[in-house]
Amino acid sequence: MGVPQTHDIQAMENQLQDQQLLHEDILKQQERVVSFSNLVVVVDENNPDTEFSNMEDQLAALSERWSHICSWTEKRGRVLSQLKRFTP
Repeated sequence: MGVPQTHDIQAMENQLQDQQLLHEDILKQQERVVSFSNLVVVVDENNPDTEFSNMEDQLAALSERWSHICSWTEKRGRVLSQLKRFTP
């Protein structure tokens, strides 16, 4: 493997900066996601339970997707950081 081209190094630096911005944005959004997971729902006894069940399912799906997003961005950040260590 040869020495990375200058534009490749700059592209990696740009990706690292973008990754940092993405990480900061995720941290800002984390509070909102947590507030949804702590949502208290008042159930109307006249409405069928399916509405409440659907909301629970949607909140569980949101939590799972959010977990995947956080995991993916952390892995991407580690890979980019490791690549940076190998550049001159």
